[in-house]
Amino acid sequence: MKIGFHHAKITRYAGKIAASIFIFYLFIQYIHAKPASQKGIVDLRNYQWDNSPVALDGEWEFYYGKFYSPKQFKLLKNLNTQYIKVPSSWNKYKINNHKLPESGFATYRAKILLSNNKPHSLSILIPKLDSSYSLYVNDTLLAEVGKVGTTPYTSIHAWKQTIADIPSTGNQIDITIHISNYYYAKAGITNSIILGNKQSILKYYIKSIIVKFFIFGALVIISLYHLALYIFKKYDKQSLYFGIFSFLMALLSIIFGEFHIMLIFPKLPWNTLVRITYLTMSLGLTFFGLFIENLYPDDVSRKLFKTFLTIGFLYTVLIIISPVFYFAKLLSLFLCIMMLYGLVILFIFTRAIKNNRKYAVFFLSAFFIFAVAIVNDMLHFLHFINTTYMVPYGFLIFIVFQSFILANQNSRLYSKLEKLFSEKIKLENIAATFQNLAYIDPLTELPNRRRFEEYLHTEWYRAIRNQTLLSILMIDIDYFKKYNDKFGHIIGDLVLKKVAETIKSCIHRPADMCARYGGEEFIVILPETEIIGAYRIAERIRKKVLDLKFPAAITTSSKFVSVSIGCTTEYPNPGKHWDYMIDKADKKLYRAKKFGRNRTEK
Repeated sequence: MKIGFHHAKITRYAGKIAASIFIFYLFIQYIHAKPASQKGIVDLRNYQWDNSPVALDGEWEFYYGKFYSPKQFKLLKNLNTQYIKVPSSWNKYKINNHKLPESGFATYRAKILLSNNKPHSLSILIPKLDSSYSLYVNDTLLAEVGKVGTTPYTSIHAWKQTIADIPSTGNQIDITIHISNYYYAKAGITNSIILGNKQSILKYYIKSIIVKFFIFGALVIISLYHLALYIFKKYDKQSLYFGIFSFLMALLSIIFGEFHIMLIFPKLPWNTLVRITYLTMSLGLTFFGLFIENLYPDDVSRKLFKTFLTIGFLYTVLIIISPVFYFAKLLSLFLCIMMLYGLVILFIFTRAIKNNRKYAVFFLSAFFIFAVAIVNDMLHFLHFINTTYMVPYGFLIFIVFQSFILANQNSRLYSKLEKLFSEKIKLENIAATFQNLAYIDPLTELPNRRRFEEYLHTEWYRAIRNQTLLSILMIDIDYFKKYNDKFGHIIGDLVLKKVAETIKSCIHRPADMCARYGGEEFIVILPETEIIGAYRIAERIRKKVLDLKFPAAITTSSKFVSVSIGCTTEYPNPGKHWDYMIDKADKKLYRAKKFGRNRTEK
């Protein structure tokens, strides 16, 4: 049952994966590859010249170990002509049952047959070849990349894309290319040579530049974004590894194929260029592996992953320290290892889906596209197929999937934050309510003793700082215990509430405060108030309480409920504690009671 569920889950996204592959192939621009060259002749007499250039692929004449000039082909007869497939590396071929070495020099030749409806102006585009070369069209030397030679000492290696205008000619073009290779593991015409009218060649070249630099810019921005995420969230290793990997893919996008990086750094040494190219692959394997390991740590075989990461690290070191020829020769083996690595990652994603890991299906879909691009590039690089380099396009689609995942994560995170913020507000309101309850006397709804003491502490030190007076009134309801005994606690509580309301109504300034100090006692703090002002307020309170006309339990001092008040005023002394004033006010209150109650002592 469980297996069927996971199978259904995977197949549910099969349509999306297939659609993504279709979209992916829409990115790729192919060159017309027909008609093919046969026995060194490319017949374009029936070719419909439009805005599409043609790839001069097929069989070319091949002369290993010889440099024949165009003039020599006219003079020499009975040449030992061999034929080689273009594009390909000559070290795949045998002459007289002897396999050709990677190093050496050779001449390539092809004849292009044209009709009278050929374009008025023709141009030829030679992409990056893996060797240095000289290009002759008819008898004219049109282009040189590096320097061809018959020995390593007379040859200079270089990689560069070239566009050359073909001089006005008849209905036949003879193309002769001298190639020498002593420093790289592949040799010969290893990419398609493109022929077309000048406008279509330039259009193709400019379109290639625009697309590749667009991808480069997009990947650099993505890289910087993820690296910035890591700066602000140091624990997020995924962002670090993905940011570095994105930067490596950005470099790869302007290196592989057309080597547009040479437009930015035209004097970049060939050795450095080759090392950068290979480092994008070896480091790419390392950092993509680290990203996957951090993405689904519980689904990764750590020993197996460490093995691949070690291989990537060792190949990186080899690229940095060894001559180009040696690490380039190991590339085919490294590409095979990368293919195995890709199968392992596919297994990890499948396992993550089975274990219901978040976004695993999306990552599998994205990686599947990326894997197709990697396999294509490997096969194209090894000349098993003749397409174009697709990894930048594949990775861009991978990034689109990653963006959807990030958007979904951010949306979920935002919703969680909103919920948490709402809960935080509720908790703060509850906390404030509890705090108010902790500071408010529930019967009289006046601040309680705890709140009063906190407020007095603040006002005490403010008065010290500002050198101002501070007054305190200590108030006690006369004979209140006897009142409770005679009339009951319900009536007694009503008296407490009414006395509290009366005291509160007699103070008007924002800084003044009255509180229930305990039992039948109340206390008032009056900042910046002289003794005369404090006494007037005390008397106002005493008279208003009498005006409530609650019958007294004992009518010795008054026939209505009354209060006694102790009043004190001080300039707070830094050397004393504020309870000193409360003690003084309490003593004044005691005097008021002693001398008959229903009075104010100051």
